[in-house]
Amino acid sequence: MELDLAGDVSGVHRLLTSLVAPRPIGWISTVDTDGVSNLAPYSYFNLVHTNPPVVMFAAEDADDGVKHTPSNVIETGEFVINLVTEAVAGAMDYTARAAPASESEFESADLEKAPAVTVDAPRVAASAAHLECELRDTKRIHGSTLVFGDVRHVHADEELLTEGAVDARKIDAVGRLGGPYFTGISRLSLTRETDY
Repeated sequence: MELDLAGDVSGVHRLLTSLVAPRPIGWISTVDTDGVSNLAPYSYFNLVHTNPPVVMFAAEDADDGVKHTPSNVIETGEFVINLVTEAVAGAMDYTARAAPASESEFESADLEKAPAVTVDAPRVAASAAHLECELRDTKRIHGSTLVFGDVRHVHADEELLTEGAVDARKIDAVGRLGGPYFTGISRLSLTRETDY
């Protein structure tokens, strides 16, 4: 297959989301200025820098404009990224549905909140790790809002640790594939010249 994207790109969503995979999922919790908490997954998400630690996610607009998550982040300047593991994958998928701004996905998905340390947005108590973030910048690109956040605080359950450090072998993270598909982790270890 050969596909020239210099012209109309309206039909390439499925192609590109299938090829750029697996994608990590940022399960992002926010709170609006009225105190209503919001929770939604974003697979256009990644760590973009470690010194200082910066993450980003992108949210395509809904039919009625900017989605609740980026809107809340812009209004309040903060958000929390909750780790998606196999244990919470079903709840994460449920929170992907469209809901009115007045509805908290924590309540509709029957998820317990945990308080954050540095931000007002709640954490998902059942998630094994969390990144508390402060808004760094936003950028609009063709009907999407890119959000960049400085990581201000990290939570990780003790069972994820080996000798005081997070052990990637203990994280059952879930990634996004194309269409309705997700993937768990099948660990592949490659030898490099440098240590981690």
